[in-house]
Amino acid sequence: MTADQTVERAAAKLQRLANQFAGDGGLKSKLAQQLAEDADLIRKMKPSLIKARARGEAVKPPVRDSGPVEGARGNREVPPRPPRHQRRRTRR
Repeated sequence: MTADQTVERAAAKLQRLANQFAGDGGLKSKLAQQLAEDADLIRKMKPSLIKARARGEAVKPPVRDSGPVEGARGNREVPPRPPRHQRRRTRR
């Protein structure tokens, strides 16, 4: 197995984990997007790509095989909370 294959295998495992976490909800779903970004970063660190960049050759950035993280709820923007004095009080 070449070093490029090892790097790709690790990135694929990380991507699968990110997709799994995206569907679980809670804290795991918040981590899913960061894990997917880490998988992309690992793919950019393939030895053959680093070698080509060192030679000055144009290298296409690797494309994520699995596509976007499915079902990630952590990706949406959350509106800011209103100031404390504008919040509605609830009875307990």
